[in-house]
Amino acid sequence: MFDRLARLGSGDRVFLAEMVEALGRSAHGILMLAFAIPCCLPMPPGIGTTCGIAILILSIQILVAKESLYLPRFLLRRMMQRADLVRLTNKVRPVLRWIERFSRPRAAVLVGNFGFVLIGILGIVCGIALILPIPFLGNLLPGYAATALSIGLIQRDGVAVLVGVILSALVVGMLTALWLGVANGINVVIQSRFLIH
Repeated sequence: MFDRLARLGSGDRVFLAEMVEALGRSAHGILMLAFAIPCCLPMPPGIGTTCGIAILILSIQILVAKESLYLPRFLLRRMMQRADLVRLTNKVRPVLRWIERFSRPRAAVLVGNFGFVLIGILGIVCGIALILPIPFLGNLLPGYAATALSIGLIQRDGVAVLVGVILSALVVGMLTALWLGVANGINVVIQSRFLIH
């Protein structure tokens, strides 16, 4: 899949619109995986936010069972340097081979109608987490969670979905801890100013 994407278009850039067109109608899970995998690797600034927005939009469409894929124009106009895409392809190729070897259709209850709702909701959580500027490689955990969910969606693998559920629970814990930390910091600042006055 990534090899094909890396050969799209001409010049030294590949646009997201070209990727969406190449993937065809069944692009939801594949695109979710394509956006999730870069978040599992050190990438240039801004990639996590772009991927998070895309995963959020894709997850909403999975949740509402929208068959035709829609992405806003500002995302479709985003591009990736071909050299970066080739480098990403080389990094993820062993992972994709591992997925094809060990992942298979199973635990059907987690990839049926209920599973699609679950994947959609948790994908939204991961997308939001990726959009937030969380320091110290904060995109890795939601990236891994979204990767597991997308594998479950593509391969109809309920075990992969279950892994995604566990990782997503950790993401929720991370977001909760972040929110509590921010709220506590604001409270300390307010109290300190009150004491000063």
